[in-house]
Amino acid sequence: MKKRLVIVFLLAVTVGLAACAKTGTPDANPGVETQEGSLAANPAEDLNTNPPDGVETEPEEEIDWYTVYYERYYAVWEDEDEMMAELNNRAVYHDNCSFYGDVNQYLETVLEITDISGLVEPLFGLDMVAMEKEDFADFPPLMIHVLKNQIYAMHGYIFKDEDLDNYFRGLLWYTPQYTAEEFDDSVFNETERHNLEILAELDTY
Repeated sequence: MKKRLVIVFLLAVTVGLAACAKTGTPDANPGVETQEGSLAANPAEDLNTNPPDGVETEPEEEIDWYTVYYERYYAVWEDEDEMMAELNNRAVYHDNCSFYGDVNQYLETVLEITDISGLVEPLFGLDMVAMEKEDFADFPPLMIHVLKNQIYAMHGYIFKDEDLDNYFRGLLWYTPQYTAEEFDDSVFNETERHNLEILAELDTY
C-alpha cells in the first residue's frame, strides 16, 4: 500500500511543482461571498535580504516537499483500500457539481494530472508557494475561481454555493468545519493572503 501511495505521491508532487511555476493562487472570496481589503502584494518584498556587514547568514532552507505533502495528505491513510473507498463515497458530490467535469478535463489534458493526486491533495501548495499574476495567465476563469476558493476550503470553510460545496466535499483533503458566519480569515498566512489578493483580482467567473 505504502509503496503505491509513494509512487502516486511522487507523481503528484512532480506535476504540482511543475505547475506551480506556471500558476498562481485562489480567489479570496468563496462562492458568492466577497471580502475586500488590501493584502500584501508580496510578503518577500518587506524582508531585508541584505544582512549587515560582517554578519554571516545561513542559506535559505529548502522545503522538503515530499515530506510535507506525504505527511499531510497520504501518511494518514494506513490502508489503500480504505482511502479508495472514501474516494468512492465522495464521488457522489462530484456527480452533483455542474463544473467538475470541466475541472477534471483541465487537470488531465492541460496539467497532465491523471492519477488520484488531484483528489487527495490541494492543487499547487497555495499555502506555501507565493504566486504572481503572470503565473495564472493561461488559466481559464473557472480554474481561477476554484483555486481562489481552495484557500478557504483548506481551512474548513463551508460554502453556500452548491457547486463549490459539492466540488470540495468530493476531495479527500477537505473537511467542512465553519459556516461563513463562523469563519475567521485571520487563519490565513501571509502566503495565502498574497495569493488570495491576486486570485480575487483575476476571478471573473
